[in-house]
Amino acid sequence: LGLLDLIAEQVAAHRGGGAAAGLPSPEWTAWALIGLGTASNLGRELGLPGTQPRQQMFAAIGGQLLG
Repeated sequence: LGLLDLIAEQVAAHRGGGAAAGLPSPEWTAWALIGLGTASNLGRELGLPGTQPRQQMFAAIGGQLLG
């Protein structure tokens, strides 16, 4: 079981077992969350957005992805 599978399982569990209407599949959502984390980490390493903007970004985008 890889990281992508683990995240997709958690997304599906959060949604009650599978895809939700109007939302991407758990697998696509897992990829998006991995990309969001990667972008946030790169930004932190480059000294771009501070902690609060990153937390707001995760809350806003993550909330939309998870439903």
